[in-house]
Amino acid sequence: FNLFAFDADLADPEQRIAVAEIKAVDSSECSGIITELLDPSAASAGNLAVLVSATNVNLQRPVRVTIDYPAIRRAMEEAIAKHGKGFVVVALADATPIFQVMLTQGGRSYAICDPAGAPLPHVPIAVVDDTEAVTKTVERLVHLAKFRSVESLRAPDSEAAGKIKVALVNPPAPTDGRVVYRPGNTVTVRITNNQTPGAMNDTMRILNVTALDLAEDWSITQIFPMDDADFESIDPGLYTDIEFESYLPDGVNANSDRIKIFATRIATDFRWLQLPVLDEPAEPIVSTKRSAADPLAALHEQIVEDRVTTRSLRLVSKPKRTWTVDEVVIHVARE
Repeated sequence: FNLFAFDADLADPEQRIAVAEIKAVDSSECSGIITELLDPSAASAGNLAVLVSATNVNLQRPVRVTIDYPAIRRAMEEAIAKHGKGFVVVALADATPIFQVMLTQGGRSYAICDPAGAPLPHVPIAVVDDTEAVTKTVERLVHLAKFRSVESLRAPDSEAAGKIKVALVNPPAPTDGRVVYRPGNTVTVRITNNQTPGAMNDTMRILNVTALDLAEDWSITQIFPMDDADFESIDPGLYTDIEFESYLPDGVNANSDRIKIFATRIATDFRWLQLPVLDEPAEPIVSTKRSAADPLAALHEQIVEDRVTTRSLRLVSKPKRTWTVDEVVIHVARE
């Protein structure tokens, strides 16, 4: 909650006195802690509390080991607990799993599956007789959990979501309700700073944007800017276009890429969210520490440290750390 003086403009977050987090709720009252005190002299029992819209990013992904053989199941669960780094944990009996580990090919291979038991696409199986099979499976689960954490990032609130607009420019007519590009087509993604220009604080409304490609091979790659720059700045009311050529490798008939656009008011770097293709070695992440008081920075810390210490992060858009994200999915298929 944002705390304000009784006569403050509740729509202006700059007038906040403090930020409070509720820890316990009873039938007629609740209690919590002050997480950020901005004006100690104005904090009092009469302050007004305004709920801050929030979403949750679950960093820990529960895994159900659906294997009938007790010894094999126990070995996999112990490996998840020991080597899952907190990104994946063994699902409790009443929990809904995000991933399942099952035996396929007559019990000869481990497969990573979705909650319904369907094998995940582009995820190799591990042969049970391979002495590294269990380790490989857990390493893949950790990679997939990191991918899902980035994939699930959403704008912290409606105000933040309205700051940018991401859209396809002149896309082809939909096929069966879906826009599909053919190999060799030009794909143009337009990123617009949706904030109205002309305000006195326009310099504070410039957005620094970065685009990441979340591909079907479970890799995450920065694709904009394409040089060594960390971001490109867009003034209020203006836009920038990113152009691609749609492409399909030989032997592949269809593919989809999720393009996530991050926008911040401060200079930042989102390369720490990058992941290699599944099973390829990841490059060490070199990054300056950021304050864990910012939830996006907390996600940053845990991915950089390669270990989860918090099950869920509450993403709250704060005036001094404003960021937002939008996305578009590009489908490519042959005729």
